[in-house]
Amino acid sequence: MKRFILFLAVALSAAGVARAENAARKLTIGTTLHPYYSFTVNIAGDLATVVPLIETGFNPHNYQPQPADLKRATTLDVLVLNGV
Repeated sequence: MKRFILFLAVALSAAGVARAENAARKLTIGTTLHPYYSFTVNIAGDLATVVPLIETGFNPHNYQPQPADLKRATTLDVLVLNGV
């Protein structure tokens, strides 16, 4: 959990720099697990747009990416995941 928070803090710091350079653009963060989505939304606040890669109702343990999921993944600035 400490690594997650540290990583997210670094990503948001980068977002702050990017935001200073381009005020209209928010950082886009993708998450692979629903608890990470909740943590990320609460930590990022209005600095980022958080999107889940695995929609509600799917089991992440046996999930297989769909074409729309892969397309959405190409638009992310940061990906929050577990177990890599």
